[in-house]
Amino acid sequence: MSNLDYLIIVLASAFSALVQMEIYSKLVNDKLFKIDIRVILITIVCGILITINTYKNVSYSRPSINFIIMLIAETIYFKDNLSKTILYTLFCFLIMIIYEIILSCFVQFYFKDISTFDTNILFKVTFSLLSVGFTFLSCNFKFIKKIRKDILPKLLNSKIIIIVSAISLLVLYLIDVKYSFDLNDTTYLINSIIVIGVFILLIINIYNYYKINKEIEKTEILLNFMSKYEKIIDDNRINKHEILNNLLILKSFENKNSKEYIEIIDDLIARYDKKGMDFKNIYNLPTGLKGILYYKLYGLEEKKYNIRINISKQVTVSLKNLPRKEYIKLYRIINILIDNAIEASSKSREKMINIEIYKEESNNIIIIDNSFKGKLDLNMINNKNYSTKGKGRGLGLYILKSIINDSKKISLEQKIYKNIFSSKIIIK
Repeated sequence: MSNLDYLIIVLASAFSALVQMEIYSKLVNDKLFKIDIRVILITIVCGILITINTYKNVSYSRPSINFIIMLIAETIYFKDNLSKTILYTLFCFLIMIIYEIILSCFVQFYFKDISTFDTNILFKVTFSLLSVGFTFLSCNFKFIKKIRKDILPKLLNSKIIIIVSAISLLVLYLIDVKYSFDLNDTTYLINSIIVIGVFILLIINIYNYYKINKEIEKTEILLNFMSKYEKIIDDNRINKHEILNNLLILKSFENKNSKEYIEIIDDLIARYDKKGMDFKNIYNLPTGLKGILYYKLYGLEEKKYNIRINISKQVTVSLKNLPRKEYIKLYRIINILIDNAIEASSKSREKMINIEIYKEESNNIIIIDNSFKGKLDLNMINNKNYSTKGKGRGLGLYILKSIINDSKKISLEQKIYKNIFSSKIIIK
């Protein structure tokens, strides 16, 4: 090959490396990063190293070395922890391999003699750019988004990443076979079947792992809820026993106008007035919302939270008639807002949480107020990663905004007055 050919390949490899880094950013942060002089230098170095490895290395290690080159580049630029970088880089490479297999089928069909393809720089560069281009476009596919949002984060910091890495590297070695030999149709077909088989096994294992973890999470939530529910029953049993004993004591007094009798009654009123939370008409709520309020808020009074819930009887029927998808969105919205209210109010002196649910004209209104300490920027609060809670936080309200934007029946208004943060959910 001429020097011009090598230059074209280096530039194509550098561009491919740049797109792969954009794919990594898209998978991890759901956004593209800004191209600066630093990333240009990194991708040019990657292009040179990948070209040298591809055309000077005749062993089976070519795909693995290319993977390591991109891994190092992404680690240097993004500065994520190694496990996370390995996992997301592998995921990117595996998608590219799928497209390489598909494109190779067309190459095998079009070029009867594979050496014709190998000696044509234009075809090889086009093949490489198409593979990485299709991988980039795949980031917007729904199932790819689901994998990167729901499955990949669960694979971090677990032994499964070792299995994924091992199997994925094996796939890379198998892919290399079709470039390392003068292939005939039979060899190519066998290699493709092996690679597809490994992919299927990999997907099945990851899916099973995901399902098992989902079931474990459900079980843990259920056990946690059951322990809280048992505590409610125990508290009610104790209260009932105490009330019965106190009534017997009061019954034993002959003089119901005595000073001692009145003092005991005042003492009992003060004691039971402080126990539990003020849940007015909570039984009117649909089961799911009623459950989440009990689950999230019960027991907080022992931590000196001041909690008040007031629910109008009028909202019951209309909330139950919400479409299932909208009801699930409402459940998620309230879940996030209550979590934030508990955490924010915990740092304030008042520790106040106030929830009101009522009907306003044809709409249902849910207001969640909480006290907070410090300063909040209402214009920034729904932005991704904005938080007063420290680094790596602040996704709750950003996710909340995404849920609201996806809903046709639910809107949200937020405001701050004095040291109270108020969220008003409007349900059409």
